[in-house]
Amino acid sequence: MVIIIWFYKCGNNLDKTCNFVDIGYLPLLIQQLVMVHERKKSIPKNHQEILLAIGNRIRELRMGKKMPIEKFCMENKLPRISYSNLESGKNFQMTTLLAIIEAHPDVKSLADFFKDI
Repeated sequence: MVIIIWFYKCGNNLDKTCNFVDIGYLPLLIQQLVMVHERKKSIPKNHQEILLAIGNRIRELRMGKKMPIEKFCMENKLPRISYSNLESGKNFQMTTLLAIIEAHPDVKSLADFFKDI
């Protein structure tokens, strides 16, 4: 279920009576549109355990380089939020995982990465 919360502002007050015909409000309206995604079903416990194990492995690799997340992400051109989410055991995109593994030349393959998970 996607919940859309639509805030719009006229001057300093929230006001539903604003005239949005004036195109000047359009950029403001777009900026203040917030989408919140609610997960349809929770991640099964066994899947969550795997995600946490992957996140821990990623963290170990980064800590082995003695680098803070920000520096590691900047040097490897990775989105910090996506990386941080992955380390925290949150759901992720496989392309993010592959980019992170590629940043660690000592990890020779996916099988090598997953061998202890």
